Amino acid sequence: MKKHAEVYINGRFIGTHPNPKALVEKLREKRRRGEIDYQINIRYDGLTNEVFINTDRGRVRHPYIVVKDGKSLLTEELKEKLREGVITWQDLIKMGVIEYLDAEEEENAYIALNED
Repeated sequence: MKKHAEVYINGRFIGTHPNPKALVEKLREKRRRGEIDYQINIRYDGLTNEVFINTDRGRVRHPYIVVKDGKSLLTEELKEKLREGVITWQDLIKMGVIEYLDAEEEENAYIALNED
């Protein structure tokens, strides 16, 4: 296996990284904090030791509620604020409570069908 992971943006090779899992996690955290665009998707392929970053248009993306330490970040308080119009869906995205994943990133995600 390659020592450093190859990194691609929109299919174009841009370089390598010594710790791809940490890179992917850091980029996802930055996306959730709004430090990078929420439309960027990141995937690590452990079989090929490659990181894929997608920013191109036209990708089908689905919204998901972020779960951290086994707890949904979409709390009852946030749901009530959303119902009352105090916050919007876009606010939830900016807060990192909701994130959109494309098909590639979904391959690396644990996705629950219900809250249980």
